[in-house]
Amino acid sequence: MVRQRAVRQSIFSIIGKVDRSRAADLKTHLDGFQAALSHGVTAPFGGIETLHFCSFTVFDDDRKGPYLVFENNID
Repeated sequence: MVRQRAVRQSIFSIIGKVDRSRAADLKTHLDGFQAALSHGVTAPFGGIETLHFCSFTVFDDDRKGPYLVFENNID
């Protein structure tokens, strides 16, 4: 009989300020990353076996400027 242990999942987000002058470049870079993922490229995250989900989003705040939000779910 194979014993299975309970797996704990952790969900966390990291939020970082983005320089307004670099936000468009960052969005372009993330769009390219998304295009690669849609074609089956998983690097650099494909090697992380415990990763279930991750996302990068540029959130534009009209008053405070842009932020990069990184969310993920891991074991």
